[in-house]
Amino acid sequence: MPDLQEIRERTTIRNIVDYREIDRVLDPGWAAAPEIVQFGNDPLADTLVFSHTNRPYEVVLKPDDVFVPTDDIEVYVLDRNNGTRHRLIRTLPTLDGALEHTVFKFTHKHFDPDAVYQMSMVGPELRKAPPVGDTDLTAIDMDD
Repeated sequence: MPDLQEIRERTTIRNIVDYREIDRVLDPGWAAAPEIVQFGNDPLADTLVFSHTNRPYEVVLKPDDVFVPTDDIEVYVLDRNNGTRHRLIRTLPTLDGALEHTVFKFTHKHFDPDAVYQMSMVGPELRKAPPVGDTDLTAIDMDD
């Protein structure tokens, strides 16, 4: 049995993202929530899942290192009809960039998760997160 002195608190994506605030900027019907997910034989991972009441897919953000949730975010599209999960081609270098792309592209009404060409939406031009105004979606304050 491990000594309790050796147990440390670790920061994960659910500790730094206020998903209720993100819900306020999503299109109607979309919601963001933390979820524990297993990817293949890997250990359980703390992720942020974007789902819609009438869409057959979800968008899953998974930090490459679950204990460094602000760097290198893998983006997956989960097909709820078939139970399959597809990773987008590139890993985004920051959580802020992944949140911005998810909120403004992947949950947009014109995004088609079945269109193969759209999987390349995260391309080389996104090696660093593009600014979208002064928006920091990890700390949105909508009480203006």
